[in-house]
This record gives sequence, structure tokens and C-alpha cells, in this order.
Amino acid sequence: MKAFPFALYDAFSACAFGGSQAAVVTDADSIEHKQRQDIAREIGMPATAFVEAIGADWIRAQFMSSVMELPMCGHGTICLCSRLLESGLLKIDDGGTSRLQLRLPKTTATVELKRRDDDRFQVMLDIRPPQFDPPPHLGALLPLLGLQAAALDPELPPETARGDFVHLLLPLAGLAAMRAIKPDFTGMLEFCRAKGIETIAVFCREVEHPDNSVHLRDFCPAVGVSESAAAGTTNAALTSYLLRHGLLPAGEDIIRINAEQGLELGRPSSIQSIVTPGANGIVRLQVGGGEGFRRPGIFEVNKVARDLEQLYRDALVWDAHAGVFPHPEVDLNLLDEWRQQRASYVSVNVGFDVMDWQETLATLAAYRRWVLARAERFVLVDDTGAIERAAAAGKLALSFDIEGMNALNNDLNMVSLYHRLGVRQMLFAYNLNNAAAGGCHDADTGLTDFGARVVQEMNRVGMIVDCSHAAYTTTLEIMQASHKPVVFSHSNPRAVWDHQRNITDEQIRACAATGGVVGLNGMGIFLGENDIGIETMARHVIYVSDLVGTQHIGFGFDYSPDIDIDVGVILRSRPDYWPAGQQYDTRHIKHAGPAQLPALIERLADSGFSDGDIRGFLGANFKRVAEQCWNGNGG
Repeated sequence: MKAFPFALYDAFSACAFGGSQAAVVTDADSIEHKQRQDIAREIGMPATAFVEAIGADWIRAQFMSSVMELPMCGHGTICLCSRLLESGLLKIDDGGTSRLQLRLPKTTATVELKRRDDDRFQVMLDIRPPQFDPPPHLGALLPLLGLQAAALDPELPPETARGDFVHLLLPLAGLAAMRAIKPDFTGMLEFCRAKGIETIAVFCREVEHPDNSVHLRDFCPAVGVSESAAAGTTNAALTSYLLRHGLLPAGEDIIRINAEQGLELGRPSSIQSIVTPGANGIVRLQVGGGEGFRRPGIFEVNKVARDLEQLYRDALVWDAHAGVFPHPEVDLNLLDEWRQQRASYVSVNVGFDVMDWQETLATLAAYRRWVLARAERFVLVDDTGAIERAAAAGKLALSFDIEGMNALNNDLNMVSLYHRLGVRQMLFAYNLNNAAAGGCHDADTGLTDFGARVVQEMNRVGMIVDCSHAAYTTTLEIMQASHKPVVFSHSNPRAVWDHQRNITDEQIRACAATGGVVGLNGMGIFLGENDIGIETMARHVIYVSDLVGTQHIGFGFDYSPDIDIDVGVILRSRPDYWPAGQQYDTRHIKHAGPAQLPALIERLADSGFSDGDIRGFLGANFKRVAEQCWNGNGG
């Protein structure tokens, strides 16, 4: 039995029993995911923060409600930082303000800490501005709130805001309509689940207190909270909405607004949002406030030994790029090696820029026919649900990728054709420049106009945009052009091993900012001096984790078992694709693959990574990206 100290805080309020409550558990890295959920349910707060590790300028943590993991939590962040400051685990700089990075399993954010005049703490959290969509049909919702259509603000539209959560923003005519609400929480829960909504934010521009700009009630039964007394992420979405509809002061470099919430619950709250507007939208969006009353406590749990073998057996194992040489005569029975290593999914290469587009199509046709004829072992998939069903049936799920845009033959229409044939991921250049992009071993010409159109077309049809093998400037322009997450499917950090095929810290940060993933490559010359040792591989994982957080790491081993055909002819025909001085002439290049994963995750567990981190590395992080990218219209 191990004892864990915890404390309860009220965020967004200066008074006792005001604001929104959260519990903070420190030294929680040894608590398993299921136990954390059980603890959060037992404590019963709107959020519980589990602190896993603390660095000089970062915190790694996880938020749980009583029913689910929370991807982000504004009031939980305030309580978490206040607890760590009070206990001396965090320090504020002498100037009275500090910045740190909050690393959560699914995102990262910047947090600013400031000591107030009353010696308490002000916490401001950077929030990703949401995207707005039309709302679902509201006919079924208004009766669940006890309202008629006349209660809605006639000058403002309801909208859906998609950020860390999915919020339905519902403007009311005034406080009289707000006070008339009689919530049916069971009905709202069913509505939210049916419509993919996580919170219903009902607001009006009429306020109780003149210092405030908006009055809010936030109903969250889908995340385990009937109504939140103060919600930072919801207020950030609401602030973006107000700016979008011209309801915030114009012409100011920085806009500050206060929202009032929790009055109907008897837990008055004040939430501050700070917006930095720009010509093309919001440059920066912060939300925060202070914490109030706090109550310490201790609970005990049985410490469960980590069963890493079971974790690996149960996890989704995703290899984002197999380096199988693309050729119609390749015997794809070699894919059984991934099945034997309990991989769930692998992306198989069907072409690269050294080949012409006809050879790519011939290889793709041969591979498709081969896979579809062996449905007892392999499944060609186009959504993540099919991957999970294949894994449950003991089959290997796969789709195809192409390395470079020569396969398009300068024709944008080829993107949707390849998508229809099972290609779910495309690189923009293979080492050298092409009509779309610059390659990593060539002059850094950037993304061409054709390449920019390809990015948009890939986003449209539902294909993952992949920056591996492309040049530095090109990758940054690709990531700026894409409105969906972007990956480096098989690339390593250049700060750990200086190779032109590896990527800089700026590229890694830019990838993470899109919500994307860096898939670490298993080729020895990209890891070190032809070194595929577990320590070397772990060093690359740890470096990226420290840089952008664990939710942006996966594996794309670029691995291939031995094949029986002679590939030397095509390789020798274009040696410029593999220039001298870049280790390509190394004899017997070593190559890590899925077989190294059990030993690697054991090493990473010893380094302090949680089970959730490791599940993310193995496949959950890439699955998250696929869920966001594969949902195009396919056409």
C-alpha cells in the first residue's frame, strides 16, 4: 500500500467554495491508467490532475474527470500549478513571472505563472483557437433546456467550436432566458452523444456584474460534469466566437475580457481571457485566473507491478512506414514478420521518386491484388475502426504510402485515384527536388504552387501529409499549408544524430503544433554510427519527448525483411538520390524493426514513461492523426 498526498482547489474564484473544483495528485507516475480513473471517480471532482514528472520549465501530467480522460483542462491547470508552487516543486522567477510547458498525453500548451499582490498565484493557459462549424439541428435540444425558440439571441447564430473539446455555443437573448433554464441532464447526455458534442455552452451578453462581458452556463454531462461552475477551455472557445462576430473591441493589440459563470450554482466565478488578434485570425489565445480555498488530504492505493508484456499484447502497434522495396515481384509473405511481432498496422511503400509513375501504379496494382487474395491474414483498411477489428481477428491491417510526388505525373487528379486504390499517406519528395517540393539532399527550393495544391487535395480526400525526406523550408511550408495534422512518418531528431535525412528542432516543434507525430526511424545510419542499440533508440525518443511531449512520438521503422529480387540495378542507376558523405556507403547497414519494440518499451518504462505514454508511442498517437486525416470525402 502506498500513500499519495492530494489537495482540492477552487479555481477561478477568490472566495471559499466558489469557482470550479479540481483535485491534484502529485508523484502519480506509478499509478496505472485504470487506477487513475478509479481515483478520479472516487474523489468525484470535475477534474483530477495527476502529476507524472516535473522539469525546470515543464510539467508532464494527465487530467481525468469521473468518467474519462480530459485532453485539456483550464481549471485543472490552475489548480495543478498552484499546488506545485505552494509545495515548492515549481518556482517563479525573481521578476514574478514564469513560463512553462504543460505536457499532456494528447497535447502541449504554454502556461504563464505570476505572483499576485496578495501572494497567491495567477495562472494563464495558452489554448488552441477552435474551428467553427454550423451547429446540429437544435429542435431536440431546446426542450431539454426548458426553453422556447424565442429565448435565443436573434442577432447571433449558434455554432459548434472544435478545439480540445467540441463545444456547442448557444446565445440567449438575456438573463431572463438564462434564469428560465430547467436542464434535463439525461436528455442532454443523449443529445451530446448523438451529435458528437462534449459541452453545451449557453451564454448571453447581459451580465450581473458590470466588470464582466458575458454570462455563461456550461453543461457537460458527456464528460461527467452536469454543469461546470467555471470552464477555461469553454471560455476560450466563447472568446474566439465573440471576436469572430465583432463583439470585442476593435483596433486593440491585446483584448482582455472577463466572463461570469457559476452564479446559478452558488459558486461564483470570474474567468479572464486574453486575445492577441492578427490579420488572419487569432495569434494567441489565453485563459486563466486564480485559485481560492484549498483542502489537503491523503489516500492509499495498492501499487500494481507493471506488466509490460501484457501492455504490448493489448496495445495498438502502428508502424507508419515499412521500407519494403516497391516492386511487383516482391513476395509480400514477408509481411508475416509484422504479424509475428504482434503489429496491428503497417503502411507499405508502393513507390518512390526514383521510379516513374507507371512503375508505381504497377506495384500498387500487384500489392492490392496480393493482399485482397489473402483475407485470412491481411486486411486493407481505410479507417481506424477496421484496424481494431483486424487486430481482434489476429490479422495485420495495412494501407499503402508513396515516397514523393513523381508518382503524380504533374496531375492533381492522381491524388484521389491513389486514395481510391488504398494509398493513405504520401511524401512530397524523396531526397531530391521534384515538381512539388524540395528534397533533403538537394537545394531547398520550398513548396511549389503545384505542391501547395497537392497539400489541399490530400486534406480533402483524406490522406496523411508526410514530410519525411523533404527539405527544411519545404516541410515548414507544407505544415503551414495543411489544415490537418502533418507527420514525419520515419525521421529522427538531427540534434541527436546529425544527418541530412534527420530533422531539426524547429521542424519537430512545427509538426507538433499541427497535432502531428514524428515516427522514429530504425535505420542505423539515421540513429547513429550504424547503431540500432536500445539505448540509442531510447535517446531519440527521450529527446523528442523533452522537446514537444510524448503525444507527438511514434514509430516508422522503415524496415524491410530480406527480399529475393536484385534491387541494385535501379539503385545504381540514380546514385544522386543517396549522395556521398551521408553514410549510405556503410557496409551492412543495420536496421531496427518491430522485433525491438518489447525491449525498447521496457527501457522507456525504466526512464519514467507511463503506460499511457508507451501506448501512445506504440500506436495511439498515429491512430489519433489518422482519425483526423482519413475522414476526407475520398473523391
